[in-house]
Amino acid sequence: MSTPGVVGLARSGDHFGQATSTADLDRDGYDDLVVGAPGEDGGNGGVWVFPSAGSGPSADRSWSFDGGTLHAPVPDARLGQTIAPHGR
Repeated sequence: MSTPGVVGLARSGDHFGQATSTADLDRDGYDDLVVGAPGEDGGNGGVWVFPSAGSGPSADRSWSFDGGTLHAPVPDARLGQTIAPHGR
């Protein structure tokens, strides 16, 4: 089942959530949630970002990217298989 406000469709084999991390990506003082799905799009992989506004991550403002978005599509790249923790 897909989640309202979250870009894309949930499919068997996406492995959504296999890797997660937090980082203040928009520099607003709150850690955002970063979630990998290495099985997305037949193994090409993808990453979702759930911004936080202090009360926790929000699906309503989430966004995602993959190899195509980055103009670097690589078959079976498994983008999002690991996500490095953010150093402070």
